[in-house]
Amino acid sequence: MEPIILVSPKTGGGQWVRASIALALLSPGLPIHIQNIRQNKPKPGIHDQLLELITVLVEHQYLQADLPKIGDTHLKIEGKKTSLTPQRPV
Repeated sequence: MEPIILVSPKTGGGQWVRASIALALLSPGLPIHIQNIRQNKPKPGIHDQLLELITVLVEHQYLQADLPKIGDTHLKIEGKKTSLTPQRPV
């Protein structure tokens, strides 16, 4: 079984999603599951700013994810190998 990082904050907002996206970009191939996105906020779930960020990263093939919808409180992402990945000398 592949290692998986599960992010399930009890408090907080979109910062957990942005931090998880950064981790996915720095760790290609590592699946990250984010639950309870903005769960305790007046308007829970993904908002348009986070949706736009995820959409752009998927379209430019930096990130692999099923595109969420506004209000979704769960997201699975995985970074893809890109030029963002440091190259090791041969």
